[in-house]
Amino acid sequence: MKRASAIIVSMAFVLLLCSPAGAAGYTYSVVDYPGATHTEAWDINNSGVIIGWYDANSDYPWEPRGFVLYEATWYSLDYPGAMWTFAMGINDGGTLVGTSVDAGGVAFGYSLTGGGYTYIDPYPRAGESYVYSVNSSNTMVGWFSGERPHVPEGLRGYYGYSLSGGTYTLLDYPVGPGVVFHAYGINDTDTIVGQCVDFQGTHCCSLSGDTLFFLDRPGADSTVAWGINNGGAIVGEYTDATGTHGFLLDGATWTTLDYPGAYETVAHGINDVGVIVGYFTDPSGTHAFVATPATDLMPVAIDIRPWSSRNLINASSSGFVPVAILGSPNFDAPEMTDPGSLTFGRTGEEASMAFCSPWALDVNSDGYADLLCLFRTGTAGFRCGDTRGILRGVTGDGILFEGKGAVRVYPCQTVSR
Repeated sequence: MKRASAIIVSMAFVLLLCSPAGAAGYTYSVVDYPGATHTEAWDINNSGVIIGWYDANSDYPWEPRGFVLYEATWYSLDYPGAMWTFAMGINDGGTLVGTSVDAGGVAFGYSLTGGGYTYIDPYPRAGESYVYSVNSSNTMVGWFSGERPHVPEGLRGYYGYSLSGGTYTLLDYPVGPGVVFHAYGINDTDTIVGQCVDFQGTHCCSLSGDTLFFLDRPGADSTVAWGINNGGAIVGEYTDATGTHGFLLDGATWTTLDYPGAYETVAHGINDVGVIVGYFTDPSGTHAFVATPATDLMPVAIDIRPWSSRNLINASSSGFVPVAILGSPNFDAPEMTDPGSLTFGRTGEEASMAFCSPWALDVNSDGYADLLCLFRTGTAGFRCGDTRGILRGVTGDGILFEGKGAVRVYPCQTVSR
């Protein structure tokens, strides 16, 4: 991951808080803010920091406050002078973003770093402005309310944006527009996910460059994408005749995420080792959860084409694709990796290994040693439409591991729907 900080593979801090429940390839754990009557988790970064919001009031009026959970320690967040505070996104540098509501009931965005809270100037002429997610380049996404007379009746009201370096970009698609895009999540390759609204209904959407993809779950009445990691895995929620369910869309594979015994489950965020956070509702109330993949493969983080934010791969090239296996407190990549075991490509089974650097590097400047290897592009087998690359290998102790990263394959012709 670009500028990723150290990965905490172990979720021991979660298991200290509650008893896990297993289902559908995941181990679920409840993470409720102490004393709260309502808790929702919204994002998790690669250091295992979880953020979201809670309400400790057992009756109305609501008094939502943001929270940060790190290594079993809870921190409550209140934007100074605000009536409500919601924490919604966090990147690997520790920048947190969210939305607060002032005493007059108007929503506005904020960011929080070691230097404190920063008010985010709203989209020009917006009535209200909401911030949902931030990537490692500090590009933020969200949506705003406002009057735009040229938008057809029935689609007016809320519009997505990205904000980078103080400059707003309106996320209409296409120009003119027949679709309104509500932006909820962004990864380090600037792929944005959210919900599209057109005259046929609401759809899960992914915006990559200038191309908008509709990603509706088969059989669903409506689908919303809330988060995306650097491997291109998307999480969100969908509704059907049986209720509201969380989902994971990994490549072309849809996985339903239902907390055991819940009648509503929503997945909000996912980090690069596949740990998912969200909330569920059951007869006892609304609770935050962490879902950890149940797998025999140890998850590691990789950075495809380090020092590049686009991860472009020429499918017809006879050259090489550089991939960095990132170290962490629990994983010394150069020392623990058996280079001869490495495979990389569109499925992770491709024997495309060329060679690895004999020197340890720190490609993401996090203080941990990384292993840089080159893989043959032709053997990696990428095709038009692929959005991720998968690396697999074995440690010197025989532990199998896997890492996933986002890619953009070219030259390709794509269609939006």
